[in-house]
Amino acid sequence: MESSIGLSIPRSWWYTALLGLFAAALLPWIAHQIRRFPQNRCALDGAEVDPAVAVHIVSRQDGLSQFCSITCAERWLRASRVLPLEIRVVDESTGIELNTADAFYVRSQIVAHAPTRERRHVFGSLEEAQRHADDHFGRILPQDERPFAEWTGRSRQPDENPSSAH
Repeated sequence: MESSIGLSIPRSWWYTALLGLFAAALLPWIAHQIRRFPQNRCALDGAEVDPAVAVHIVSRQDGLSQFCSITCAERWLRASRVLPLEIRVVDESTGIELNTADAFYVRSQIVAHAPTRERRHVFGSLEEAQRHADDHFGRILPQDERPFAEWTGRSRQPDENPSSAH
């Protein structure tokens, strides 16, 4: 192809220029596609993490890892052999994140997280835990059945005073 002043532009240059323009035109669409998927994914299976039932594990090796359920967090801890510095869970009745040792756990007929069929529920107060257990044919989990007990040492017993647990 020849320009009006007599210079010849190679055909491959035109193809490269058109390809560059096409790529530039696609960038906004690509960025939109990337942003529409949430960044809060489970460290074990990549599932979306619901903040109402999230578990957060802090370790020296991996920093902060988040999980979609108690089940996924326990599986990840067993597989990775990470020693957690802290494990935090979310109180179902208030939505407040708390240390796992300060939580009360109830196993009931209600599924807390459908993909993992998790039936263990987290509460920050004994009264809420007992209410859930009574209402949904459940029971408060004793020390040896509580999630994360093998990684955190001890958890609060149902008859302990919360102020003496610290």
